[in-house]
Amino acid sequence: MSRSKSRTRSKSRSRSRSRSRRTSRSYSRSRSPSSRSRSRSRSKTPVDKHRLHVRDIGSSITRRDIEKEFERYGTLLEVWMSRTRPSFAFVVYKRDKDAAEAQKRTNGMELYGSFLTVSFAKTRGLSRRSSRNNSYRDSLRCYSCNRVGHFSRSCKEVNYGYRQWPIDWDNWYNMNQDRLLAPHSQQWRWARTTEAHPHHNLEPLTQASLVLTMAVAIILLNILIIATFTNIRGGGEVMNVYLVSLALADLLYGVLVVPFSVYPSLVQQWVYGKIACRIIGYIEVALWTVSAYTLMWISVDRYIAVRKPVRYFTVQTRTRCQCWMAFTWISSAMLCSPPLLEFGDPVFDKDTAVCMLDWQGMAAYSVTLSILILGPSLITILYTYVYIYGAIRRLRRGFLAHDKEYVTALSENLSNPTHVTSFVLIVSFWVCWTPLMSIKAYQQLGGVPAVPGQVRFAALWLGISNSVWKAFVLIFLSPQFRVMLRLLCLTVFCKRKSRAELELLQLDMEDHFL
Repeated sequence: MSRSKSRTRSKSRSRSRSRSRRTSRSYSRSRSPSSRSRSRSRSKTPVDKHRLHVRDIGSSITRRDIEKEFERYGTLLEVWMSRTRPSFAFVVYKRDKDAAEAQKRTNGMELYGSFLTVSFAKTRGLSRRSSRNNSYRDSLRCYSCNRVGHFSRSCKEVNYGYRQWPIDWDNWYNMNQDRLLAPHSQQWRWARTTEAHPHHNLEPLTQASLVLTMAVAIILLNILIIATFTNIRGGGEVMNVYLVSLALADLLYGVLVVPFSVYPSLVQQWVYGKIACRIIGYIEVALWTVSAYTLMWISVDRYIAVRKPVRYFTVQTRTRCQCWMAFTWISSAMLCSPPLLEFGDPVFDKDTAVCMLDWQGMAAYSVTLSILILGPSLITILYTYVYIYGAIRRLRRGFLAHDKEYVTALSENLSNPTHVTSFVLIVSFWVCWTPLMSIKAYQQLGGVPAVPGQVRFAALWLGISNSVWKAFVLIFLSPQFRVMLRLLCLTVFCKRKSRAELELLQLDMEDHFL
């Protein structure tokens, strides 16, 4: 009897165990995806090599920004982001190859002013029975102080042991960056450098002062150039049309782009919204394209002056040059318009204090635009000035097999200082913008290690400073511009007309023309 009772008890126990297993399986299947994401693993797959851990996320980055950035490399199963700061996130891919590619591409990448640290996530090694009492296990790690034994919500260094934030987080965060940032990260090193050297705290103020000075100089000098050329009756020579176009592009850059970087450089964040950031990024590229194409037309004008010196004034009429400039402005505006269709969010670079378009998200478009702008401009400039140099060399050696009229016209044309002025303008433009273009190409190819912020700030504002150097190049290298500038000053400040008429006579007697 005892044996039969024990058998029936064991059978009933096995039946109850099987029933409990069935109910647990059905319950796990009926759970919603949102309830599953609350589990310990915070992912839909147990494979660790599909899961990435994203750290050093700034306060301005949202979960949607993380999704947009990481979905470029493959299909995402889940993106989880912490609600408390300092923020971190887990990104789960469907394929391990996509996760490896994303980890390689995004580690050290800059996103909205924060340099991300991306690595493969590690399991915490907890059992389900001890998940409630996990605050004192040695295998846990705090994402605030990077120590084991507790979570970030109960970290005493962050919130003094309280579960909620008891004080103003933003002000407290600024005073305790060294504790909150991940150790040995780029932001952590910058915070320690700032605390060790107090003079680094003046960096935003210094940047704002430089940007404000640049904005005032660009506006005043380019207004002076435009007023000088438009003060002449009839507009002067054909070359002045191109120079007015260059000055107008620089003036618009100084009015619509540079002033909007003064206050953001001081507070280290963009305060005008994404729409304004996108429009300013579009204006930057469009005006730069106008300047590059205008310099190309200047080189073509100098080529025609050397190639056909007798028919130069017949070929290069003022109306024709104005039509070319109108075509340049319209084509530049159309070439740079696709980013306005929201193909990618604009990016505010805190280091350079300028809003830019996200060129990494538009790789095909950025390569196509670079070919359409740099290809014709550089090839035309190189070809025309190589021909001009060859013509000067042949003229000096006496190897020209042409008639006397052609040789006389060519020698008079080559003695014109306009060739030197235009050549210096073109060279100064490309010299100023080459460092920034090199940095952009380096970032497109991977950008590891990252370029320091001070180097990027210097490279960008060196290119923008080209809008200032044009005025000094014209003043020092163009005799006609100096005479026209004196005439403008006499027209504005002198009440007697006789002195202005005398200056006009001097202008007619000048042998050097721009």
